[in-house]
Amino acid sequence: MCHYLLPHFRRLGNGPLPSCATHVRSGDLIHSLMPSGIEIDWTTAASAFGGAYFNLLRRGADGSLSLSSDHWRLTEATETTFTFSAREADAPPLEVRRAEVDRTLWERLPKQIIRSQIRFFLSTGDLWTFSGNVDESALE
Repeated sequence: MCHYLLPHFRRLGNGPLPSCATHVRSGDLIHSLMPSGIEIDWTTAASAFGGAYFNLLRRGADGSLSLSSDHWRLTEATETTFTFSAREADAPPLEVRRAEVDRTLWERLPKQIIRSQIRFFLSTGDLWTFSGNVDESALE
């Protein structure tokens, strides 16, 4: 089993954990494993971003993984869209559309003291993770 490769995930239901031979061709693996975070609503997520900059990690439904070299800050939050701007001047704005988000979670990994994550599980099967100094007072 390769559960050690995904330490922050646990099974949903009674199904078996995926084997190391499992190939991710769609969002099935990402959506069949549940992170051990706290589900938060759109308004709470907007408040939790505060004014801080975050790293962005994108795990595609196809199993791809990319870490943005830019640092993102939430600059506009509406009922339908989060707009992020990068600290780096050459990066275009980034949008997360509420209609494309299945779930939003906050999570702190076991060895993290200050940093934590806000995760967007997208309807495409992609998982976008913003990692940084979340305003945890917004989570209470």
